[in-house]
Amino acid sequence: MVNRIITDIAVFDVRPQTDSPLTDYKGAETRLELIEIADGVSLDDVKAATGATFAVSSGLKPMMQEPADLDA
Repeated sequence: MVNRIITDIAVFDVRPQTDSPLTDYKGAETRLELIEIADGVSLDDVKAATGATFAVSSGLKPMMQEPADLDA
């Protein structure tokens, strides 16, 4: 079972089928919740690059950096 989807621009949690669905930015039901977004990427960028609908977490945060980025 997939619980999380990680891409180069965003991280989504996948809610279980047994949970009540979330409402996306268009008012449609969805099971995906955007929880992290890459630096310099807008919500519009994620919407344009994502074929599925998703809700935006109230705790949306920047994506974790690579360890090499943290040393700089």
